[in-house]
Amino acid sequence: LSFVLEIEDAVFPLQGNVDILSSCADREIELFFYSAGTDELMSSQSAVLDSMGNFSIEGVIAGNYDVFAKIEGFLQKGIAAVTVAEDNIPELNFNSLIPGDVNGDNQVGQDDLDLLLDAYNTLSEEAAFDRAADLNCDGKVDINDLTELIKNFGKAGDQPGQL
Repeated sequence: LSFVLEIEDAVFPLQGNVDILSSCADREIELFFYSAGTDELMSSQSAVLDSMGNFSIEGVIAGNYDVFAKIEGFLQKGIAAVTVAEDNIPELNFNSLIPGDVNGDNQVGQDDLDLLLDAYNTLSEEAAFDRAADLNCDGKVDINDLTELIKNFGKAGDQPGQL
């Protein structure tokens, strides 16, 4: 006679914050959980930001992670060595993310500038409007968005395994 005992991984809710303009409140935040110090993706989840930049997610498996946040139009930002356990449920505070990544490649470069210029002087209700190019989330792509992109031109976001 033999028995097989299956133990489910313990899972926990997490919450956190990103310093972002309140007008960006409806943007989705994607969270990527990598095995700490590596580029091995363990899981990912998404949530919608509230007007204060807060978010919450459910079902994070206990472990030690490098956690990355990505929001449309912004560079990815990571927090190294986050331990999730029954006696340690951290709050994920990413502070400010850098705007300008219009094409989502985690760099602010010529392709981002081209996409922003394609959407320049458009409003959110127009077909040519590109939400990712609306870097200040005010419903229009204008000089303020262009200024932010130029200020961050050449910057790159955090990368897994390199924190």
